[in-house]
Amino acid sequence: MRNPELLELVAQRLAYGPATVEAVGQWLLTETSRWMPTHALKAVRQMRQDGSVVVLSSGKLTSKSQVSLPAAA
Repeated sequence: MRNPELLELVAQRLAYGPATVEAVGQWLLTETSRWMPTHALKAVRQMRQDGSVVVLSSGKLTSKSQVSLPAAA
């Protein structure tokens, strides 16, 4: 799944600070007319592969995982 709009929205949410994947999904549901909470996990998986998010929780990436944008260099 590669959807630049969705990835940009997730990045916008994470610009406010770290959040769980579940919280990002709820934000997508309430703040957009197009995206559902289920899209958050798919987007975060893609963004992790791209190196554009950091998973702060250990273990498998789930809806309870904490994620954030990488620290600015």
